[in-house]
Amino acid sequence: MLEIKDPVYHQNGRPVLTADFSFAVNGGEAVCLACADGKASTLLLRTLMGMEPLESGYINIDGDLLTPLSAPYFRRRMAYVPQRLESFYDTVGDLVEALLDLKVNRSVNVDAKQVVHELKQWGLDATLLTPRMDETPFATVQLVMLVVALVLRKPYVLIDQLAGIDAARLASLLSRMKRNGQAVVIVSNEPMVSSVCDYLIRMEVSASSPTNL
Repeated sequence: MLEIKDPVYHQNGRPVLTADFSFAVNGGEAVCLACADGKASTLLLRTLMGMEPLESGYINIDGDLLTPLSAPYFRRRMAYVPQRLESFYDTVGDLVEALLDLKVNRSVNVDAKQVVHELKQWGLDATLLTPRMDETPFATVQLVMLVVALVLRKPYVLIDQLAGIDAARLASLLSRMKRNGQAVVIVSNEPMVSSVCDYLIRMEVSASSPTNL
């Protein structure tokens, strides 16, 4: 279980996260964060990874508190699909190889062939891995990262705002992750995406408690 309870975070004296954004998600469930500008939801994802400290409140993962000391350990159990990514790799395939070669992922025994197989299962061509990163729409990069997260079966998947990915395909990917027993937190304003999630949180300071879908 991943739980964030009574989070408080201010920027320039204004509240960005409040206790209204408390939620818990178990394996096989998904939480959808709907956000007008994306800043609050991106910040919330960063706090869940231990990248930003809360002013008050806490994050609990499998019964243990997330702290600056424990955060690196818990991040090993997470897959993260960012809203933006610096182009450190020559090709999309190089990015995939780098993700699979991370020390925390080597024990999963997943290789690029399995990623290619999964891409084909979703009607995607393996040639998605060959273009240069700087010549590839970032929506394509995000889609490939989603497939990698699916194949790795990390217990927790955090997905920031996705631009340009077909909502029906994204909803199907989320449903598959839930069947895998993965707990998913996704930022999206797409009704089709929220329809396959168990909870919907509107990221506004005046937000009410999470809506159980």
